[in-house]
Amino acid sequence: MVRYKWWFKKGFLSSTGQCFNINNATRQALDEFCRRQDTLKKAYHMNTDDEVDDLSLEK
Repeated sequence: MVRYKWWFKKGFLSSTGQCFNINNATRQALDEFCRRQDTLKKAYHMNTDDEVDDLSLEK
């Protein structure tokens, strides 16, 4: 999901350098993912999106 967020926010791996041709359902799902990451970021006292994007599932 993080890479989809990068595509949505920064145009990651897009042929045009920006997100394009995104439908409402995809936009809503990515907005919800970003909101949940913000909650996680606050819970773990993180300052940047990069910190939460780099979280690992491993202990």
